[in-house]
Amino acid sequence: MGLDHHITSHELRHTHASVLLYKRVNIMTISKRLGHANISITLDTYSHILKELEKIENKEVKNIFSKINKDIKFGTNLAQQRKKERNR
Repeated sequence: MGLDHHITSHELRHTHASVLLYKRVNIMTISKRLGHANISITLDTYSHILKELEKIENKEVKNIFSKINKDIKFGTNLAQQRKKERNR
């Protein structure tokens, strides 16, 4: 039950770039490593991965600001509570 598929250098190159993207290596660095003449080649070639990463990052940004909002509300509530205690 062996695999008859041999990995081509093109597939290895594509996998290499994909792994770097998923590991959040800068797109410019990847573009240079691949020897692309300009970054738009890299962006076009790997746009499917970039769109996937954008969804993940959007969730992360939402979580960051949600936490900040909770911290601000907590801080505001805490300040109001301390003010009430001082006024007693």
